[in-house]
Amino acid sequence: MFRNRTQVVVLAGVVCTVVAWGIPGRSQQQPGETLVRQETLLAPAEAKAEAPAPKAITTEAPTIPVDQLKLLVKPLTLPELETEAAAWMDLLKAKVQEISNAEIAIKRKNQVVDQQQQAVKALEDAKAAFAAAEEAQKAATPGSPEAEAAAKKVEEAKEALGKAQEAVNTATQTTETINQDESVKQLVDEAKQDVAAGGKTAAEKKEEKKQADQEGATASSPDADEFDLYCNQYGYASYVGQSGVEVSCSKENTQTEAAAKNTEAAADNIDQAAADVEAGAADSEAKLQEKQGQLNEATKQLEKSSAAEEEVKTQLVVNVTTLQGERTSLIDRLNVVLDEIQAKGGDPIAYRTYIQAVSLVEVDVRDTNALGIRMLSWIESDEGGVRWGMNIGKFVGILVVSIVVSQILGRVVNGTMNKFAASSLLREFVVMLVKRGGVIIGVLIALTALEISLGPLLAVFGGLSFILGFALQSNLGNLASGLMIMAYKPFDVGDEVKVGGYWAYIKSITLASTKLQGFDGSIINVPNNNVWGGDIINFTTAEIRKHTIPISVKFEQDLDQVYKMWMQIAASHPKVLETPAPGWFPWSSQYDYQISVTLSAWTKTEDYWDVYVDLLKMLQKSIGELGIQLTAPVQDIRIESGSNPNGKMPNLPTELIAESAIVKTASVSPEKV
Repeated sequence: MFRNRTQVVVLAGVVCTVVAWGIPGRSQQQPGETLVRQETLLAPAEAKAEAPAPKAITTEAPTIPVDQLKLLVKPLTLPELETEAAAWMDLLKAKVQEISNAEIAIKRKNQVVDQQQQAVKALEDAKAAFAAAEEAQKAATPGSPEAEAAAKKVEEAKEALGKAQEAVNTATQTTETINQDESVKQLVDEAKQDVAAGGKTAAEKKEEKKQADQEGATASSPDADEFDLYCNQYGYASYVGQSGVEVSCSKENTQTEAAAKNTEAAADNIDQAAADVEAGAADSEAKLQEKQGQLNEATKQLEKSSAAEEEVKTQLVVNVTTLQGERTSLIDRLNVVLDEIQAKGGDPIAYRTYIQAVSLVEVDVRDTNALGIRMLSWIESDEGGVRWGMNIGKFVGILVVSIVVSQILGRVVNGTMNKFAASSLLREFVVMLVKRGGVIIGVLIALTALEISLGPLLAVFGGLSFILGFALQSNLGNLASGLMIMAYKPFDVGDEVKVGGYWAYIKSITLASTKLQGFDGSIINVPNNNVWGGDIINFTTAEIRKHTIPISVKFEQDLDQVYKMWMQIAASHPKVLETPAPGWFPWSSQYDYQISVTLSAWTKTEDYWDVYVDLLKMLQKSIGELGIQLTAPVQDIRIESGSNPNGKMPNLPTELIAESAIVKTASVSPEKV
């Protein structure tokens, strides 16, 4: 027993020792194993993070033709197309920013020109005031009222000088603001260089841009600091800048660059004149004449500066038109990528919303000069007037071709349906559908030439048709019935029918209603629902038509005589057909006093009513000559026997009526009244 316990204790000790040694070993191995697993799991993610982002390939040539771009994006996957769209979006965003900067520069240049013109006007007022003061001083003596009036004139001149000084200072500050904004200043400097070259149109700017792209030039205009150094300071005729483009230092450009100096000189002259007036140095006639000379010089300098600024602004307007054409070109290429994204299941709505937002053009109609330049530049631009002129030409051409082709197709369809003996009703409807449908399809295709997307337009039409479908259910029912009438052709135009409770001729039929003409010439419009939903009897579908004339003869009449009479009448008329042969059918429901005889004959359908009148006249004459006795309607009056209040049976109806009247009179006594 003790031995067994000893073995158990020893065995338990061994087990505890093994377990104690094993657990630390496993705990020491787990961190290493976990690290290996983490490194294995993170390896693909790190490799994916280190993989370079896909690069756009279609933006390497931003002026790539649209048709070539469509072929280039065709094999790309949706993620690749997203990359291409983002790259084109970056180009478009940069171009829109450039246009915004140019518009800002135009507005600021407008401010400068307006302020300089205000300064010129104020200087003119100051010169007029000085001239009036000079005249007053000539006629005034010190201390006299005339001298006081001359002093007032000097004060007016001083006030006008203050306005001119304020306007010139504001113009100078605006110019400094333009120079502080590097992006705006760059566009202004480019416009100055264009003015120096004699001014450039939108077409010339585009050609210059194209040549610069082909030559790989990094800048389309020279650096302003380089130009000032070589042209203004060194006086070179031309130089080659860091961009590798040769720049000409023309006289016009020197004058343009001198606009700021003219403004500064004018400001100095005005400041000097104002200071002299403030110090009282303009009291003498000589001093007044000197100040007038200074103001004249300041006015000339401001006018030169204003003209130079106006030229720069005009060139900025031309450049903006060029930039807008480039923006349109980028939008066209971005739309190609977006169309391919949509075709492959992507959602380009964000891109299209941005395009729609930046495509709007705001024009200041108050600036008539700039408005005219914009219009002329737009007309000359390939992406403006030239493009839309071609689009309008395409629109008109497609529209004219669609009208001509639809008319030709309508005639072809009309002739084809005539050969197959189609109803005139169906034929007219199909021809109308072909002609009008062809024009509608032509208009839709022509709208695409005007760069109008048909998707939203068709969506609007779909929504309207859905709404109208509920609002015009009865009309739609008439349309459906009209189509059924045209398809099954129960009657045609000119047929004699009974429809909708009317016996008349079919005058015309449309999808909505059928127009009838009664025997009296009245016009009846019946909705097609009533026509198709009721009984339709057509009397003129066959080439021949049967006459049926019912007569009633006395029961004692010789029927053979009636038969021979009718056969002779039918045979004597030239338009009564021999086959089918004329016939008759005697019958009677009461064999006591009359026999009904139906006389029949066949004629051509178009002769029906003429023959009917002739047969009726001949029948009337023959009946009279042969002495055939016709019966009249007979009404039987039967008097049944019954009890009477006085116990008598009346023999005549008059006695019954009289007795009834007596009873009714006796029943009303005076006491009751």
